[in-house]
Amino acid sequence: MRILIADPDRDFLVSYEKLVSGDGHEPVIVFDGTQVLSAVSGNNIEIVILSENIPRISCREIVSLLNEMNIPVVVTMEKNPGADLLSGKTMAQSYMVLPFFPSELRDRIMEISKKKSAAKIIRYEDIEIDTGNFILRPDIRVTNEEINIISALVSKGKLNEKKVQPYINALNNKFRALGKKIHIGYVMKEGYRLVSNYE
Repeated sequence: MRILIADPDRDFLVSYEKLVSGDGHEPVIVFDGTQVLSAVSGNNIEIVILSENIPRISCREIVSLLNEMNIPVVVTMEKNPGADLLSGKTMAQSYMVLPFFPSELRDRIMEISKKKSAAKIIRYEDIEIDTGNFILRPDIRVTNEEINIISALVSKGKLNEKKVQPYINALNNKFRALGKKIHIGYVMKEGYRLVSNYE
């Protein structure tokens, strides 16, 4: 798999390049936003790892363009994404907060790749999520993390409550925007669950 790695920090780039090539992928290395746009044109890039601090073209503008091209992007950043980053055209498929273990990035790449190659529809009452295109139908983008949350909730699994809170808030806003009949609520002794708006 050809993976574009975009970061202004050359030490990070060397580390990412070793990790990606060590897993048998083909890394493409760039240092700024204009190089990102050049690299994704006709190079069959399958995933982009993009620093939030990429110079010359803003990270958000690049993510928006990559979304139009249907190329999944993992944004590396210094703090957890706020609500503004978890909605709209500038929303990446995944966010990773520095510092993280190399294995975490490896797992994220594998997870996104699997979702792209083995797309399926997750259904629950009036909710449908297209995992391959990261879409809450009919037309709202969701992140890799949000898909994992919905999958866990549909199968009655448990969630890491500290890590999922921002994504749950974002998902509930998306459900509300589409007029969905359910939301994610906290149920005593059970944790987060999909519950009816009428309960």
